[in-house]
Amino acid sequence: MMRFGVLGPLTVHDDDGRPISPTSSKQRALLAILLCRRNTRVSTDGLLEMLWDAEPPSSARTNLQSYVHRLRRRLGEGRIAHQMAGYELTVKPDESDDDELEQLADHGRQALEAHDPESASRLFRRALNLWRGNTAYADVDHSSVIHAEALRLGELRHVIIELKIDADLDLGRHDALIPELTTLVETYPLRQRHYGQLMLALHRVGRTADALGVYQRARTAMIDELGIEPNGQLRELERAILNGDPMLAAARAPVGSDRRAVPAQSRAPATTLGAGPATAGSAGPAGNDAPHVRSRRELGRNEVGMVLARFLRSLGVDERKVPADVAALADLFASVVPGRSVRVLLDEPHGARRAPLRPDAENTAPRPRRRRSENAR
Repeated sequence: MMRFGVLGPLTVHDDDGRPISPTSSKQRALLAILLCRRNTRVSTDGLLEMLWDAEPPSSARTNLQSYVHRLRRRLGEGRIAHQMAGYELTVKPDESDDDELEQLADHGRQALEAHDPESASRLFRRALNLWRGNTAYADVDHSSVIHAEALRLGELRHVIIELKIDADLDLGRHDALIPELTTLVETYPLRQRHYGQLMLALHRVGRTADALGVYQRARTAMIDELGIEPNGQLRELERAILNGDPMLAAARAPVGSDRRAVPAQSRAPATTLGAGPATAGSAGPAGNDAPHVRSRRELGRNEVGMVLARFLRSLGVDERKVPADVAALADLFASVVPGRSVRVLLDEPHGARRAPLRPDAENTAPRPRRRRSENAR
């Protein structure tokens, strides 16, 4: 069976596995265009425009016929058909690595939907192992059609990475995922789903403070680069970790189990990262108390930072000027209320953390409302 490889440099192997890839740059570009439009007729005029960037020389049609003739000698006479002033390359479903990539991705999604993360992870890994680099059609001059297809395959690769991580989170492989996710958030600082996956993995091994630090990094990146806050799902995940909801505790989803019980981070569809509730300071393995104690100290510092940030917003400070660092927050708060005596009264602190803060008219400091006593008028 002939094999076309596009997930990296363009390659072709014959039925015996011998390489028969064309070496001429124009022949390779022509083959790449026909592969992008496989099993579909591509007009001669369209090929001329794509091969010569809309400025074909006078000899372009003759040259195109020569390139097609040479490709036919390599691939076989029946591979490229000439019909209706155009050419069509025939490729069977199992003859190209990108078709195999899409089939494995579909099967992996089906395994996730069937609550079988182990099979899903294995299928996604097989799909990722097909890649021989980071870019499809890597050594071919990119016309518009090749460039668009390379981008599509690159995005599919990243979706498969995200889904593979979701499956591995279901399987409890948190320690192994942390280095990979750390690299991903550094490489793709605006892909919020990776931040959420890393937060979940860190939280589940007892590194709650580090998980909250990842959120602050995400928030800084979003504000600095895009001028927006992290998406609602990522904010919900941060609140879930802070609020100590038990749904984020690590749990392997066995085959046939009810996937609704699995945290939303681990079952998010390819386009979003769901956020579920969390258990702060209790997600790590049993007997790992010392890291939990350290995490709870760091958690306290993060909660102080959240309170200061909300105070500043309630006092009219522009959202984009509110820093992520706790010390910087304290300095900014001190500069906003210089020389003033600030008093904060809390009753029901856990509830107050969720309540909107309102500036006090007299002291310009926000003060949560007191509950009315039963005898209050």
